[in-house]
Amino acid sequence: MAAHAVATKLGDHALASSANAAYAHGMSVVLLVVGVTSLVTALPAAALLPRTAQATGVAPVPGDARE
Repeated sequence: MAAHAVATKLGDHALASSANAAYAHGMSVVLLVVGVTSLVTALPAAALLPRTAQATGVAPVPGDARE
């Protein structure tokens, strides 16, 4: 990371520590947002999808590829 290179060049350990904390916080926020988005998307999809296949009343033809 560029912050580590700058921190090494300046001899500033607090800058490297701050960069590590910022990276970890950013990753935590991204994971939280992705998790919430996945849940918000999955719930309506599960509610709108049919629960069982509806019977068409037509018997399958032997050798049909849809079996």
